[in-house]
Amino acid sequence: MAKIAIVGDIRIQTQRPILSKDLQSWLSDHALAICNLEGPVNSNAPPFSKMGPAVDQDLTSISRLKDAGFTTFALANNHIWDYGAAGFTQTLRQFVSPNEYLGAGLTHEEAYAPRILQIEDFKIGLLAAAEFGFGVSQNQGQGGFAWINHPKIIPTLIALKSQVDIVIVIVHAGAEDTQWPLPKWREKYQALIHAGADAVIATHTHTPQGYEDYQGKPIYYSLGNFHFDWDSKHPLWNFGIAVSLEIQRTPAGIKIHHTPQMIQKTSEGVQKTPHFPEGWALDALCKGLQHPEYEANVTKMVTELWEESYAKCYEYLFPGFHNRPLPHALNALWQLATTHRISLDMQALSHNLLIESHRWATTEYLYRKADQERCLDSK
Repeated sequence: MAKIAIVGDIRIQTQRPILSKDLQSWLSDHALAICNLEGPVNSNAPPFSKMGPAVDQDLTSISRLKDAGFTTFALANNHIWDYGAAGFTQTLRQFVSPNEYLGAGLTHEEAYAPRILQIEDFKIGLLAAAEFGFGVSQNQGQGGFAWINHPKIIPTLIALKSQVDIVIVIVHAGAEDTQWPLPKWREKYQALIHAGADAVIATHTHTPQGYEDYQGKPIYYSLGNFHFDWDSKHPLWNFGIAVSLEIQRTPAGIKIHHTPQMIQKTSEGVQKTPHFPEGWALDALCKGLQHPEYEANVTKMVTELWEESYAKCYEYLFPGFHNRPLPHALNALWQLATTHRISLDMQALSHNLLIESHRWATTEYLYRKADQERCLDSK
């Protein structure tokens, strides 16, 4: 038997304790402990100009996380390249072996290289990638992080599966501060299972989301934050999920048993917690993935995202956007922008159209809104 722990997003900028005693004991029971390092360590390099904040870590963060028991660091995320190659190189200096990290590199090949680790008597394959964003490695000769929708991901996964007993895919993607995964991400993670993944574990939303078994294999849609030093008023910011994967050989083959552990960041470090704040129960997050409740949840979520964020953005980029027929609005905007017929803030446009979660949330809203209008017209 082998036990693997996986936790969510980490940013450390203080010298306060990282783990409480109870969680330290829990983590030490695992042969492999994986976390998502959300940003490079401090290198004194200037941040790049990009949409959103630049995020880095205290220089001692990786050594302190190693001391706490973490063995492997997923670097495929939208902040790992915020300080360019200088910040990333400084981060790599904190590792003794390439097997201590994955999902990003100074070259395209390094970014997409999986890891094969021997844990007890199992060969474990690890692959990490993120949705599109600043710092993505798209082409040969380009460093950065691995893109989950790059054409080479599925062939890499298939080849990895042929060499190991178990494949775990770690994905950094999703609409931030939300309770539910977008339908397109559910489809993507299911496709990864079809291609050979034995578990898909996602991070990025900064909020815990539900999990489910698909064809007998676990998909966690977001672990939320683990230890993230950042000011936020979101009620789930300091809560998350730590997953324990227990791998066993049985007469029917290798099986994975997964157990979620709810956690909360406190002044004493991250500790176990029996529940999330009211209205965010983990059981409810899982139950909400079931149809038709899930469809209603997604409609409500994308409507809120549209009204609170995307509508303002597109109206700023393209005055009169609201007056276009909804199903064709984004396509018209993209055509105008790419043919240079209008002057746009291309950084803002790229951010909202190229990053999958932004694009998919917007199109989900537009098509669902159009369906509602068609239903009203038919009455």
